[in-house]
Amino acid sequence: MRLPSIYDSLPARALVPMDQSTPPKTLTSSPSSSSLDVPTIDRHVRQVLGTTASLRRIEIFLRSTSLNVSYLLTLSDGTQITLKLPPPASLMLLRHERRALEASVLLHELLDKHRGLLTPRLLSYDLSPGTLGVPFLLCSHFKGSSLRDVARRLHPSEYDTLSYRLKRLLKAMNQITSPAFGTLSQVVAGTGSSSWHCAFSRLVETILRDAEDMVITIPYHQIRDHVARFAPYLDEVEEARLVLLVSDPSTCLVVDEERLDIQGLVVDCPAMWGDPLLSSVFDETSETFQGQPAPRVMQPGQEVRTLLYIIYRSVVQLTETFYRPKHSRHHELDARKRLKNALRRLDCLEI
Repeated sequence: MRLPSIYDSLPARALVPMDQSTPPKTLTSSPSSSSLDVPTIDRHVRQVLGTTASLRRIEIFLRSTSLNVSYLLTLSDGTQITLKLPPPASLMLLRHERRALEASVLLHELLDKHRGLLTPRLLSYDLSPGTLGVPFLLCSHFKGSSLRDVARRLHPSEYDTLSYRLKRLLKAMNQITSPAFGTLSQVVAGTGSSSWHCAFSRLVETILRDAEDMVITIPYHQIRDHVARFAPYLDEVEEARLVLLVSDPSTCLVVDEERLDIQGLVVDCPAMWGDPLLSSVFDETSETFQGQPAPRVMQPGQEVRTLLYIIYRSVVQLTETFYRPKHSRHHELDARKRLKNALRRLDCLEI
């Protein structure tokens, strides 16, 4: 989708932190809509967009994949953009979620270099509270609904077509590579890993520590043992590729329900440099891509890695239900079932 012409003449300065003299600092709390400094936001938006249109409406905007607090800003000329703030201080976060806004900035900056992926355009950000009084990110906005929200109103063939196009977009992201493995922030900071086994082990250990903090009953030793035992298969991955870590990819795709047209891909979710198989796109249990052509037969190494990744995603889903109890009991039971099945299958495999 082509963005409104107002974005075509954005000043280059809008794409860097607004205050370069102050070292960026990530905060973990967001103000309520009533405490937002609207006049300051209005001035900043007009400066960034190079427009005389004024801010007319601010409304909360929910995305199920996002931990950041998002607001939809509507200008007097009808232009709409998204304002993202850090997660609220009351929200219990997993370790890999504690710098959610910074991670979102890094991902948007990266994807801005690949405009064919139909992702929101980064307009402005400041990870210190200097510009708006709170760390923020401004990006373009896609009108429409997520594929997940409209799924039940679509004919199966329509849903299959859109989910197939979504899969192609996500696989296109996998073509973006990095010289090191790890989260985006780790690689940018120079603390990435030279091997996928080391990076994935760090990833698993981080979520296991989160689970241990909540005294969640899962087979920690068995999980750690499998990650170590199958290290040679993990090390078969020699190139670090961009991977979105989202449990339900259908929440990312914004579509025009009437025209069945893709508007864009919202990527406000964790991402890392690693093995594309880590994405739930390749999870045989994923509901998003049911009805799609069956995947090609996997090599032994791919099968082992896929099971390890199912274990990781299951532990993440399970742990989230304890940190954020709004998740239903069904989420916990489903995660435990998938975890148990993957562990059992790995128990039967030899190196």
